[in-house]
Amino acid sequence: MSTDIELNNELVFSAASGNAKSVELLLAATQETVYKIALRFCRMPEDAEEATQEILIKICTHLSKFRGESAFTTWAYRIAVNHLISMQRGQKQISVLSYDQYANIINQCPDSELPLTADYGVESDLLLREAATSCVSGMLLCLNKKQRIVFILGMMDISGTDAADILEITPANFRKQLSRTRAELKAFMQGQCGLVNPSAACKCDKKTRAFIDAGVVNPRNLKFSSSYIKGVEENIKKTAKNEQSWLDLFAISEDLTPPDLVSKIQNMFRHGLLSDS
Repeated sequence: MSTDIELNNELVFSAASGNAKSVELLLAATQETVYKIALRFCRMPEDAEEATQEILIKICTHLSKFRGESAFTTWAYRIAVNHLISMQRGQKQISVLSYDQYANIINQCPDSELPLTADYGVESDLLLREAATSCVSGMLLCLNKKQRIVFILGMMDISGTDAADILEITPANFRKQLSRTRAELKAFMQGQCGLVNPSAACKCDKKTRAFIDAGVVNPRNLKFSSSYIKGVEENIKKTAKNEQSWLDLFAISEDLTPPDLVSKIQNMFRHGLLSDS
């Protein structure tokens, strides 16, 4: 959470009654986790920001439907995951790739030396980290939407019971789906990714120039924030020392600061662009 606010039912019902301050507190306390879920799901930060805004608007315009039968966070994150799964338009409608398709795309990128800083006017290490972050994030596109959500919730600071409640399945079913998804992804990375298996053919420093040539990495418009890249870089170092920590590659730094969407949404309400349903 981005704040230490206690998300009790009194605060939620106050927000539902139209108390603007209570709405602000709820959104401020919810947006960080929602953004992290959306960022993993959508891959690109701009898509995650748009999805997060849509989710927060949906949360605050549906507060009257909250009955207190579950924790507010469970109710809010259920709205978030259902929204992400059902998205259809724009870049967020991402085609699911098979593991073989993803491997073919990467393998078709020719190996070459890491670009020099002078080549693009951007530090080589930054380009390398951008390429690694993009590739690791892209691996989740090998999962269908429901698999992706299960995997993401399994990475969050959310208990398995709460994750199952969010998805409205049994805890045993959640554990089974999570275990199967992780096993498939790990097997792919062991065979393909040099970050997890040093003997694998794909090495980030050898693919960075090809990623630039293919438009995956744009030196003039780097997509991932420094805090996101920092988190991935730290997790790459952990993984290099301990192959059991391959899951750390998908963790997002706790230092990641989500965009301030609360003020933007408040302004939309003030100008009559949104209304409670």
